[in-house]
Amino acid sequence: RHRNWREAFVSRAEVVAALLETNDDLSLRLRTLDARIVKPLEIAKSSRPLHPLEASFVEDVLKLVAECDGLGNLADTIADELRRQIDKTRIITDSPDRPVSSSASCISSEDDDAADAHRMAAAAVGRVFATYGPFFKMFAAYARSFQATVQARAYLADELAGVLTEDDDPDVSGTLAAPVDHVRELDRLLGHLVELTPSEHFDADDTRTAWQAIQNALTHVDQALQQAVAFKRLV
Repeated sequence: RHRNWREAFVSRAEVVAALLETNDDLSLRLRTLDARIVKPLEIAKSSRPLHPLEASFVEDVLKLVAECDGLGNLADTIADELRRQIDKTRIITDSPDRPVSSSASCISSEDDDAADAHRMAAAAVGRVFATYGPFFKMFAAYARSFQATVQARAYLADELAGVLTEDDDPDVSGTLAAPVDHVRELDRLLGHLVELTPSEHFDADDTRTAWQAIQNALTHVDQALQQAVAFKRLV
C-alpha cells in the first residue's frame, strides 16, 4: 500500500507540473504576438493602401490579438495561483498510509528530498481551476473569432499576398490557434488528474468540478469550430 500511495502521489505531482507548464507556455506564446503579428500588420497598414476587405481582415486579426491578451492574463493568473497553492502546502511527517484530507500532506521522513513533488501532489490544484472555471467561456468566444478570421484569410489569400510573411501568417504559425489547443490540453490533463485523485483527497470534489468546467468550455469551442466548417460548406 505504501508503494501504491507513493506512485499515485508521484503521478499526481507530474500532472500538476504539466498543468503549470501548459499555462506558462500559453502565456509565453501569446506574448510573442506583438512582434510576430501586430508589428508586421501595422507596417503593412502604413506602407501601402489596403484593399477594403484586406483592411477589414487586418483589423479582425488585431482584435483577435487583443482577445489573446485577456487569455494570456488568465493563464498568468492561474499559474500564479497554482504556485501559491503549492508553496503554502505544508509537509508534515506521518504515516504514508493515511489519506490526504487537508492541505497538509502526510508523508514519511524518508521523502524529505521529494518535498516539492509532494507539495504539488497535495496542493489544492482542483480548487484553483474550479475557481476560474467561469472564465473558461472566454476560450469559446475566442474560438468563434479565430475560426472566422481563418476563413477570411483563406478567402482573401490573393489580396493579402505580401502582407503577412509565412512565419507571421496565423494560418501557418499556429500561434493564434494556441488558445484553442490549450483548452484541449487542459481537458486531457484535468481528466488525468481526476483519475489520479482518490475520493478521500480533500481536493477531489474541486478537481472534478474543474474538469467539468473545462469540458463545458471545450464543448462550446468544438461547436464553434464545427459551425464554421458547416457554414464554409454551404458557401
